[in-house]
Amino acid sequence: MKRHAFLAIVLLAIATTALASWYDDYNEGVKAVATGRWQVVIQKMTAAIAGNSKENDNARTYGNIFINYHPYYYRGLAYLRTGRYEQAISDFEKTSGPGEIDRGSIENLIQEAKMKQAAGNVGTTTTEPPPPPAIDPELRQRVNVAVNAA
Repeated sequence: MKRHAFLAIVLLAIATTALASWYDDYNEGVKAVATGRWQVVIQKMTAAIAGNSKENDNARTYGNIFINYHPYYYRGLAYLRTGRYEQAISDFEKTSGPGEIDRGSIENLIQEAKMKQAAGNVGTTTTEPPPPPAIDPELRQRVNVAVNAA
């Protein structure tokens, strides 16, 4: 019986921690917006949405602490900045307003995403460097001969 009670307490503690952490993810995501770390913004706002999907200008986090909660706005902005325009438009259509860091009106951001999408200006998210230039093997041989002769 004690074992079941202990297990119930542990599970309750884990569940409470998981439910209470949406606002921590949101705060970390807002900090990432300020520094332009868009992949972190996407990750943190997605986690915040999983914990609390309802936007609110006065969302209660803990005790008597309330925040301006708009994760779809920030995730949409991050999608826009990383070239994922379809997802950006979807998130901007779900948001009810900008958050505490206002990076533009929803209408203007949707318009920007649609224009870039129509123009085919899809940003690349790869960080691989371009391949090195190819060197003609015959030219390389002639240069080596000239250097060795000098």
